[in-house]
Amino acid sequence: MAHPLIHPEEWLILPEEERLLTNRTPRGRLGFAVLLNFFQVKGRFPNRQGEVGKDIVTSIAEQIGVPVEAWYALDWEGRTIKRHRADIREWCGFREVTLSDLENFRRWLIEEIIPQGYRADRVREALGDCLT
Repeated sequence: MAHPLIHPEEWLILPEEERLLTNRTPRGRLGFAVLLNFFQVKGRFPNRQGEVGKDIVTSIAEQIGVPVEAWYALDWEGRTIKRHRADIREWCGFREVTLSDLENFRRWLIEEIIPQGYRADRVREALGDCLT
């Protein structure tokens, strides 16, 4: 028996998001829609197909009128999924981390956090959800 979606309102494709699905194959539409919703809800992309619950995939597939099997035909190593991720990051206003970002982060830790006294609990508190 399938488990109901915990928060079904989080897994809706909004009208402005539907426009992002045009000119894509059925597999591409479903892959893009699932990756987009997962990114919006979780703040990251799934590491593998099985990380996205079947109930979520089914719900999104029904919303956009694509067979759920299209999700399982998605190539996780190909150019298409990489392009989906890049398009989603751009649409959501994100970009990949650069070496400059890492240097700025390191500098922030050294100048702002460590001087307060290095304690793992304080670092975790300062970083919030970044460590999880």
